[in-house]
Amino acid sequence: MKYIISESKLDGLIYDYIDKLFSERELNYGHPLMYNDLGDEVENKNAYEFFFETGSSDEDVCFKWVDCGYFLNPSPMSSLCPILIVENQFEWRLNSLFQDLWKPIFRKWFIDKFNLPVTTIRE
Repeated sequence: MKYIISESKLDGLIYDYIDKLFSERELNYGHPLMYNDLGDEVENKNAYEFFFETGSSDEDVCFKWVDCGYFLNPSPMSSLCPILIVENQFEWRLNSLFQDLWKPIFRKWFIDKFNLPVTTIRE
């Protein structure tokens, strides 16, 4: 049996799935740490890491947002800023369910929730 679903209903389904996957009450975020010219560890105000409450280690990060100021030198990535980088385990899950259809919906969800601009989504 085949089911036909309209594009707007599919978009709503994907949006709801993303909203449940990254529930706001479980998701935290903060600026990642970096070293300045003096070798001191400081927050990089040009980026955010979004992670679950269990901690902020690399394995707990769900996705990252970086602005052009994140890159120290002019970089080819600068033309793609701001960038939303989805960690492999979540990118794989979303691709397995929705192929590439999730990316524009994820962009909209992210902008709606965090009011940060997004030009590019990268895995």
